Amino acid sequence: MRDELSKEPIGYLVASPWIVELMMQELEAEFFSANGAAMYIPIVASPDAELRQKFDSVNIPVRGTYSAEEVGLIASECSKCPGFFHVAKSNVVVEVEPFPGFGAGQSRTGKVLVTHLHSYATPFIRYDLGDIASLSPSCECGHNGPTLSNIIGRSKALLKHADGRYSVFHLRGGQMAEAIELDEYRIRQTTLTDIVVEIARERDISAEECETVRSLVRKFSGDEFNIHILSVRNIDWGESKKRLGFRNELLARDL
Repeated sequence: MRDELSKEPIGYLVASPWIVELMMQELEAEFFSANGAAMYIPIVASPDAELRQKFDSVNIPVRGTYSAEEVGLIASECSKCPGFFHVAKSNVVVEVEPFPGFGAGQSRTGKVLVTHLHSYATPFIRYDLGDIASLSPSCECGHNGPTLSNIIGRSKALLKHADGRYSVFHLRGGQMAEAIELDEYRIRQTTLTDIVVEIARERDISAEECETVRSLVRKFSGDEFNIHILSVRNIDWGESKKRLGFRNELLARDL
């Protein structure tokens, strides 16, 4: 990986936080700066504070965008307040709709609905993206316009509990890589009581390693789930281009 990335100046680094966290297990932040990384543009999800700090320490700005294939740009990340996204009012109207079982006490947190202002052949009106986020009338930086924050991403990235609650499942790729040697991994909620963890690598996983991974997953899921560890040589991602570290298959069917 180091040799490949060193061949040409990196320029704009466009990748999901999970991929970058795994890269950071082998490469230090200074490597990206020394090899011409001008900016990190996260996709799929927003990076956490720890990953942002690593790029900040070598003066590489992190600027995310929030978009959808159906409508294009929805919002751009604020340059002063990380994690806050100014809505592109000239392109879309954004609303949030309450999401049952999630975001108690956050009156404007819910499912993201967008209306595309320039879609004529196939109008998108209050189109449900399947994402969860918070919507405010302004940004903390002083921007006087609709602002999205707490963008969790696809609601399929939430855990669904047996009592009807939803919770965020945010186990980072770097944490998995620290817990066990792996090439790649995938975590799936398959039932209200079961979570399946696939670990891909050449050699089998020991019983001790299984328990290490199981304990790590339970830190984020709670004790109510059965955690099943599968040792595989390769993960079948299907036709999806987004190799998500976690996917809720219950919500993939329901939503």
